[in-house]
Amino acid sequence: MTKPLMSAFRGTCGWMRRLRRCVSLFCVWALLLAGCGAPDSPARLGESNGEPGGVHLHLKLGERVPILTQVVPEKGGWLLVDRLGDPLDGLELEVPAGSHDGPVTYSVSYRPIARDSDDSGMVLLSPLIQIDNGGQVAEAGVILKIPVYMYWRHFPAAWAWDEATGELEPLPVIQIEKSTVNIAARTLHQIVVTSHPYEPLEALEVSTSFDPREDMWPFANTATWGAPVDLAWGMSAGALMAALDAETQPEAPAAATRYAAGPGEGVADPMIWQDDAQGLAIVTALQQVHDRARQGRSYDPLYELTRELAGSFHVRSPRFTIDQITFYDLKLALAVTGEPQLVNASVAGGELGTTLLAYGARGNSILVADPNDDPATAPERLLTLQYGRFHPYVSSAPGVDGAPEERTYTEFSFVGQGAMSPWEEVQGAWAAGEAGDQGVLPAFTLTAEERDGAGGLVRESPLEPGGALSTAQPALTVRASTESDAPLRTTLWTAQAGAGGQPSLSLQPGEQPVGVLVEGLARWTDAAGVEQSGWRWLGFRWIRVAYTP
Repeated sequence: MTKPLMSAFRGTCGWMRRLRRCVSLFCVWALLLAGCGAPDSPARLGESNGEPGGVHLHLKLGERVPILTQVVPEKGGWLLVDRLGDPLDGLELEVPAGSHDGPVTYSVSYRPIARDSDDSGMVLLSPLIQIDNGGQVAEAGVILKIPVYMYWRHFPAAWAWDEATGELEPLPVIQIEKSTVNIAARTLHQIVVTSHPYEPLEALEVSTSFDPREDMWPFANTATWGAPVDLAWGMSAGALMAALDAETQPEAPAAATRYAAGPGEGVADPMIWQDDAQGLAIVTALQQVHDRARQGRSYDPLYELTRELAGSFHVRSPRFTIDQITFYDLKLALAVTGEPQLVNASVAGGELGTTLLAYGARGNSILVADPNDDPATAPERLLTLQYGRFHPYVSSAPGVDGAPEERTYTEFSFVGQGAMSPWEEVQGAWAAGEAGDQGVLPAFTLTAEERDGAGGLVRESPLEPGGALSTAQPALTVRASTESDAPLRTTLWTAQAGAGGQPSLSLQPGEQPVGVLVEGLARWTDAAGVEQSGWRWLGFRWIRVAYTP
């Protein structure tokens, strides 16, 4: 069915489906809800703050009930559950065009949840919904409209449920209608919907164990040869991965010191962020994962789904604004999981954006860590909701020349963790980077050029990683080369705090550490389609130089 025909069909039968859905929901839930009023406070929320694992659901499930199986073509499609009296009557699944490279079979089923399940005190609005498409990931994300009973002055939240562990992962809610909650995700499997009174939720203060001063990277958002525009998404995703690792490896160093290098064993200089080569390589690899996934699309996939996709949910919900949904979604995710969550911020139009890491909540504000801040002087950052909208958020991003430029962000989306992120690729890039693989950046070799007092070249010597150089010449330059055709340049650094780079170095008698910063000439196309180029960080290596006059 083509998009215009699909839209016409929806319009002609919409009133019938709404009437049948209301009757269906009343019949199915009346018995379940009789005598069971909604709770007055968010049950169990906040009890697991700062503790590994968060709230778990241990559900007793009935037999699987198959509902619908349909092949969705590459051009996208729409699935509708039309089963009067069934708990999922009225469920809709929209697969936007380009989500898959070819036809994909989607199957919808559910399993009833027994009343005596261990639900951790949470109010369940749905059975366990199961979506099976053979494990295919939708590049653009799919939209699922779930029919539920709505409690008065409650907010519905959707979760991916792990049957083996009982863990919950939040799924982004993008719209709430009178009898449906609409969610987005790149992949769906087992889903449950819960209900939470939003007035106590507004007053709830949430803390996780994440501390921006210790758990963000020891460098601000810059740009590298492998990611010449921005590192914000890679930095926030990497800080999240490190925080999740810390739950199972409490002895692991925090991100602020985890990859901080220095001129000697056990020595790290926070004033020289350029030498944190492994950390910069990791966030470059993570940023490349994001850039590949979003190539040709908006910075924020949820911006695309909620504000750009024709025929979808760009209209505000009758109950909540987009920002209110984002706010309640974030608060619940933080409170239930006790873990940081990703938040995308975009300028109007969606082409430019940055990614923040939410780690707590206070009143009508979400506390966020901003990768664009200098970690040594980072202020407390808040996303504040007022009159249904977030205040504009002012931050920075690398400009064409690499220097920070100020931006004002007005559009915000709750990304969560893996729901709308290329999470399997993120985990693979993270594991490779942790193992020391820096393959996303070209390997380079260094050659020392020893020079006399007049600057004349006396001798050239290869410099091995971790190697040393003995010289009788008072001046030194270093040349970098690579098998690729990338133009390179080098500058030399001393170990003194804050010392900047210079093309050549006058040596002091004795042994001394010398840092070599390698930059590559990167080329890219900006958001306006203009070809750009600039020198970007490619690597850094400390060497030991012994100068004997």
